Amino acid sequence: MIVNGLPRSARRTMQSEQPSRIDRWIPWMFVAFLAVVLAANGTLVAIALSTWTGLSTTNAYQKGITYNRTLEAARAQAALGWQAELVFTHLAEQQGRLDLFLKNAAGAPIDLAEVRALLVRPTQQGHDFEVHLESRGGGQYTRIIDVPMAGIWDALLRAEKAQQVFQLQRRLLVH
Repeated sequence: MIVNGLPRSARRTMQSEQPSRIDRWIPWMFVAFLAVVLAANGTLVAIALSTWTGLSTTNAYQKGITYNRTLEAARAQAALGWQAELVFTHLAEQQGRLDLFLKNAAGAPIDLAEVRALLVRPTQQGHDFEVHLESRGGGQYTRIIDVPMAGIWDALLRAEKAQQVFQLQRRLLVH
């Protein structure tokens, strides 16, 4: 006989089956897994909040105030139209020659400027130094430099003439 679309023997089989022992644990395994995930995430959040001060730089407020001055200086430098080329020539171990060639917007050489170079070791503190580049005429400024160690150096150049300032930054590889 068929009742509710199922034969009586099938209905009896379905009603008499009890969930197996493992079937009763499946929902609790999901709960345990989620509890482990939440505990791990909570631990990581607690560690992150307790070790990070929220500051990524010192004097952030003062640096923010001077940002407009930096933008203005960049605009003034772009308006100058000066062109610069920096050449580093390796001479000996940990020694080389810096040559800076300066031209104005019309392409004429810029002579008699005050040119300084700050050499910064980006990976180690305490080795930075500053040098004055000498004018050779024709817009060329040069200096032989001895660096304390081989490797990568950042050259930050500043040329000044008649209260006009030009800055340039280049990365150098010293053998």
